[in-house]
Amino acid sequence: MLPKLIYEPYPFILFALSLICFILRIESMYFWASILMIISSYFIIQRSNYRRQDATEEDATEYKIPTTLYEVLPYAYIAFGSLAYASSTNELAFIGLFLIICGMGLCLLREANRHAFIGRHN
Repeated sequence: MLPKLIYEPYPFILFALSLICFILRIESMYFWASILMIISSYFIIQRSNYRRQDATEEDATEYKIPTTLYEVLPYAYIAFGSLAYASSTNELAFIGLFLIICGMGLCLLREANRHAFIGRHN
């Protein structure tokens, strides 16, 4: 078992490393960076679902899109934004940065929403 000091930031470090490979345009690492991004996104989603404090099963019928797609959406924004930023055109780089910021914002909002229930529901 990994110590908590390593275990907690591990998926985020993997995700950041993959994002850095795309942003710095290290073309020889694109494949491995995408694999790292997928694996770290999976770890983050699984950990978040395990630690959720809000209701999940009762509200599952209220979603307009499938739960899996809903969970993966911010990471898809970040992945597509990284690919767009890695392109050689300035317009796509701007769109890529916008997608990365939107994906990060969605991640932060979901994390805050899921753990906001801790103090209110006993």
